[in-house]
Amino acid sequence: MPRFKFNLFTGSEVISDPEGSEMPNLEAATRKAIGDCRTFASNELRAGRPFPVWAAMEICDENGRVRHIEWVKDLIPTAATHIPTE
Repeated sequence: MPRFKFNLFTGSEVISDPEGSEMPNLEAATRKAIGDCRTFASNELRAGRPFPVWAAMEICDENGRVRHIEWVKDLIPTAATHIPTE
């Protein structure tokens, strides 16, 4: 099973993932990154810090190549992106 590393860019620092996690594929790694980004953002808000607009999680493969970047700001629904159907 491939190993992916998840590096968090908080806007002021980089928190590297030295070990990574084995995941079945990039899609599973992306789902993990989305969950981790949402957790990070909610923890920041609960602590009374501003919303981390420029935070992102970089998903790298075993060779260190960036395979995907998930931006925290893109995971929060807004009125423009979340339009009710009824």
